[in-house]
Amino acid sequence: MIHLKLINALLKPGLAFKNIAKSDSYSVGLLQKTVPFLLIFPPLFIWLGSNLFGWRLGAGEALFLDNTSLVIISFSYFAVICLGFFSTVF
Repeated sequence: MIHLKLINALLKPGLAFKNIAKSDSYSVGLLQKTVPFLLIFPPLFIWLGSNLFGWRLGAGEALFLDNTSLVIISFSYFAVICLGFFSTVF
């Protein structure tokens, strides 16, 4: 039951959050613990993939950036994801 609410929250966030607001507080606690971990995965994978494989921008060779640039790009992407998520929720 809990996993269905989590999957529903990922696929239909507007409807899911309305249902969660009506239900008990256990689901809210579960989402508050789970969502930050879900938000960190895409920037982490961007950093890891760019570090290992580089950026393929249509050229023959991949563009490899230094670690500082990759961290800045990953944090910026994380900030945009958080801004989008929290502006949707609130």
